[in-house]
Amino acid sequence: MCAHVSLRRNKAASLLLKTSLLAFLGADDYGRYFLAIENLPTTHPAASLGVVRSGAPDAMSEDSVGACPSDSESDEGVFVMLTAEGRVYGVDYEKIRFDFRSFQTFVPSIIPTPIDDLVQDCLIVDSPMCSESTFWLGCEDMAEPRCALEQLAAGIFKKHVGHLADDAFDKTTSGMEWWVQTLTQNSEKKIQMHWDKDETLREKSGVFVHPVVSTVTYLTASSDARMNAPTLIFDHLTVPLIARYGQSVPNALNTDPQCTKIHVSWPRPGKHVSFDGRLLHGVFPELGVSGYDDKNTRVTFLVNVWLNHKPESVHALPKPVCDALTKPSRPLKNLPKTTQPGICRIGTDAQGVYTTLAPLNEPKQKIKGERLADRFFGPSGDDFELTGVFPVQVLREKKNSTVQVEVSPDNVIRVVENEPWEDDERNAKRAKVEGT
Repeated sequence: MCAHVSLRRNKAASLLLKTSLLAFLGADDYGRYFLAIENLPTTHPAASLGVVRSGAPDAMSEDSVGACPSDSESDEGVFVMLTAEGRVYGVDYEKIRFDFRSFQTFVPSIIPTPIDDLVQDCLIVDSPMCSESTFWLGCEDMAEPRCALEQLAAGIFKKHVGHLADDAFDKTTSGMEWWVQTLTQNSEKKIQMHWDKDETLREKSGVFVHPVVSTVTYLTASSDARMNAPTLIFDHLTVPLIARYGQSVPNALNTDPQCTKIHVSWPRPGKHVSFDGRLLHGVFPELGVSGYDDKNTRVTFLVNVWLNHKPESVHALPKPVCDALTKPSRPLKNLPKTTQPGICRIGTDAQGVYTTLAPLNEPKQKIKGERLADRFFGPSGDDFELTGVFPVQVLREKKNSTVQVEVSPDNVIRVVENEPWEDDERNAKRAKVEGT
């Protein structure tokens, strides 16, 4: 069995952990996917860690601990160590920004390639010409991107973690997972609520391993309100226990997280947003604003920053596709400093009434918030439901690029399990997803 432990930059700590890890991994009552290492002295390096292993729960040899997975991905499994916060272990997270950030003119300031050229390249990537949906660009390949989209991905990586010390993470297992989303007037695609994660690991084993930072870069803004809906990011809404299908929750995370702050970002050409890779996010289609631009296509470029973990089944963009795209532009020696746009905050009182708090020169409004209904999402489409109070009508009328919604403790937004289906076929589908 191939093992992947994110401790290679600290050999002493890796050696110190071996005894404890092997004792747990070889136990008969091993939980197969997730193991919270407890009952250890607080000074022990493993005291606050969680261990995740996918694949068959066969005993591991001592030599396999700390070994790096080979390029040819094996079906036997991958061994991943998580911190109590649910992040991949072995990274110096202290200087990484996990708060929501919005940059109004990220493109073209981060890359000199014209936006229209990037849009055309995205349309090629998101077409039958390319059979894969997500792509990998490793740290070791960032210096020589093969196309403008890879150059943009590299620029995003540098913006968010390029300031870290050389030993802050393992460059051989770090990089960017990137993909594009294109929506047209006739498109049937939907961007439902979801958590970014190693999709293959999740499907095979029920394990949630998240990127460090998730990002969205908007390249267009459509005149059609259906395609101009904002991205919603729900603060503190990590994966709850009910969505883990029997697996444990990392020690420091809430089993039933509650959200009191939502970041709402409408598309603008060149705009870039970033946020904690563990958070629930997606789109409410009815919040689209019409008439902003004359383009009838919504194009977004998405990059997940991964440190010390490469998602399974994600590979580099195929060369024939890459050769058809715009070539990289002259490299930027220094990344430009970007500024935060103004954020309009909307708050609530205990009765669910939303009152605008900013900007200060805007008259305060009191409008009844709407209780969320039929906001279903999940692997099967409607496994879970988003509940709480949300100012849908207020946000429909907003023209801001970014809005921060603050929810009172009496109206928190949370994820609940949907009622079981009556249809036998759909129940069988859910059982298959749950692995039962």
